[in-house]
Parts: sequence; structure tokens; C-alpha cells
Amino acid sequence: MPQIRRVGRLHISPYWLHEEAVQLQQVLDRLGWKSAETKPFRHTGIVNIEANEDELLRAFSKSARREVRRARRQNVKVKHITTDNECCALYASLNRLRSRRGLRAISDVEALEQFRDIHSTSRLGIALGAYQNEEFVGGLLIYRSKHTAHGRHFTTEPDALKRLSNLRISPLLWLSGMAWAHDQGCCWFDLEGYRQNIPRNDPKFALYKYKGELNPRPAIRVSEHYFVSKVNAKTDLLVLDDWGIAPALPKRQSLRAVAVSD
Repeated sequence: MPQIRRVGRLHISPYWLHEEAVQLQQVLDRLGWKSAETKPFRHTGIVNIEANEDELLRAFSKSARREVRRARRQNVKVKHITTDNECCALYASLNRLRSRRGLRAISDVEALEQFRDIHSTSRLGIALGAYQNEEFVGGLLIYRSKHTAHGRHFTTEPDALKRLSNLRISPLLWLSGMAWAHDQGCCWFDLEGYRQNIPRNDPKFALYKYKGELNPRPAIRVSEHYFVSKVNAKTDLLVLDDWGIAPALPKRQSLRAVAVSD
């Protein structure tokens, strides 16, 4: 949201699955919306989070459950990141990961805008950090709509985890994220990318392997789409969804649109 100042292009990520996703994509195509990705659909994994935290953990793989217990024995704590300094530490870790993957770094300005607008409150999203004796070892950024939470960015500190006997922190962080989303009234948790049975030489094999330990159901959803509108200096941006978040957005805009989630 903070990045759409003075532009004539609005991105949305409509959340419909399977046959409904196909129907929605056809509607978007007729209305002139374009896929922001190479394909109009995205493969992902959906976890039902209507159960409590203990039941969610029992549905994880045996290996994932073992890593959660190991983390807790080593006094690793997951907490809600609430300060700018904690936010910058998380994004610094994320940028190191993005650099290794050949992706652009997220600037401090962009990171703090997203954090203050979305993740520093408990309404639209949350930033979770895993710490062992105050040392940051991993983090997870989540945003949510009415019924579904999305695990947007996940990062770890490999050297710190090596000192913890090569601990895998992902199961504990994702479990904590699911528990938070459950408490907010969400029914589903989107792992933001997942495919079953991919070959070992696939670049995303390790990523999908650990997500597969979280008990996901494979799903197809509509990819992110965008619409380019005519620029009109006299109009303001109006974005409406289930949360009525328009007041949090800047008024000086050149695009009028309506977005509805869930």
C-alpha cells in the first residue's frame, strides 16, 4: 500500500481458489486487468487453522514437531516485533537472503513504511521474530484479510542456527504465525507458494519440502493482477476492503479504484 503514491496502476491479489479462480481470472481478463506474473495462476499450499495450536502442531510432520521441541528446549522465543530497530534487524536478515537469491534489497524507507502501516499493528498483519537470548535467529512477516492469513516473507540467520546445533526454526515460526492468525479469526493460512512432488534439482525443492511438513493442501489461486487507469490529477485514491483501510492511505493520489478481498 505505501508504494502506490502518484501512480496510475493498482495491484490486487484476489483470493479465490480452484474453479472459482479460473472463473475470476476470466472476469479480470474481460475487465482489462493483467497478470503481474508470467502466468495467471499461482500454485500454493493452504493450511486449515481452525484447530488450536496443539492440534496444528500434531498435524505437522514428525520432523517438524521435533524441531519445534528442540527450539523450545533451547529457550528460543517467538515474539511480536514492535519497534523500528527490531523491524530493521528483520529486514536486514531478509535482504541478506534476497541478495543470495539475486533479488533486489528492500530499502529501509520501504521496510519501515510497510511495518508501520501493516505489521506493527495486530489488525492487518504481524512481524514475528525468533530470538535465543536476545539474538535474532529468524523472522516471518504475515498479512491477512478477513478469513485468510498469508506468510509473505520468511528469513533465518544461518550462523546463529548453526550454533544451536543446526536448528531449523521454520516450524516454530510458522506455527506461531498460524496460532496468531487463528486468534484473529482466520480459518486458512496461505503458505504463499507450494507444489507437491517436484524434482530434487528444482531450485525451490528445499523451500517446498519444508512447507510440505506444515500439512498444507495444494491449491491454485489467481496470481497478482494490475490495472492501469487514466491519470486524473483531480481524483483521489479510494481503496475499500473488509477493513476500511482507506483512511490509512495518503490522500494525494491520481487513481480511483475499489478493491474487495475475501
